[in-house]
Amino acid sequence: MKKAKFQILGIETKLSPLKSYSDDGFQNDMGEYLKKIGLKSWFPFSDKVMKHVSKNLGGVCTTSIPFSFRPKVHIGYLNTGNDFHNTLIRAHEETHALHRVGKIKLLEDKILERYGIKMNLEELDGEAMAHIGSFYVLAQYSCFSFLTFDDYVEKVVKVPDEKKLKETYDLFKEANKRLNTRT
Repeated sequence: MKKAKFQILGIETKLSPLKSYSDDGFQNDMGEYLKKIGLKSWFPFSDKVMKHVSKNLGGVCTTSIPFSFRPKVHIGYLNTGNDFHNTLIRAHEETHALHRVGKIKLLEDKILERYGIKMNLEELDGEAMAHIGSFYVLAQYSCFSFLTFDDYVEKVVKVPDEKKLKETYDLFKEANKRLNTRT
């Protein structure tokens, strides 16, 4: 069995022989990255779409199917130059990947151990699940002392879908502001 390391989440696990995972690290251009891992061949994006992706995508978790027909989960992300944002993006993408390789229960166990909150992340949509993973990591920063993990879960899980991203963005924006104003 292969081992997979989800560095930002602090999770290392064995994968079944049918699963494969690659953290491809920081990328200079997300459009070029998607081409490199073969996604463009599966989904013929126009140049306009690829240009938009290159400018606007901070990270990605995708599954490629190489000639071996063994699906391989990839994550890649831009280096924003800001440790806070890099951590947020990487934790988000690692959570997606953890779910895709069938190991999201390991994050549920960490949340229960650290915060005493029993969660079934499978019940959430993919983005809410990834946001929980991001906040699990970022809540360990002292800049989040104004917001508990319980508060965050309450906002992400219980607000209507169209409000989730706005609420989440506002929470992270506030935390980032506090992080950047510390001396």
